[in-house]
Amino acid sequence: DAMNYASLQIAAAFSFLTVMGGKLKFQKSTIYGGLIGGIIITFLLLMINLGLVTEFNKIKHVALPSLLLAKQISPSIGTIM
Repeated sequence: DAMNYASLQIAAAFSFLTVMGGKLKFQKSTIYGGLIGGIIITFLLLMINLGLVTEFNKIKHVALPSLLLAKQISPSIGTIM
């Protein structure tokens, strides 16, 4: 499922990202922006997945497990989510 979802997102964003990246004057900005952005997104997704895995017994019967985790961190974060 993860590979299917990731490929769907890449396919949907490809046309937009090529136009956006092609208008930059400095190509190094595109490369570094993509690398740094990819690392940040990967880290954030890893943190969410680790949170879900460590609290599996609490979230396995919940409709929105991310919301339950957010409420455990802070009630205000849960309200914002």
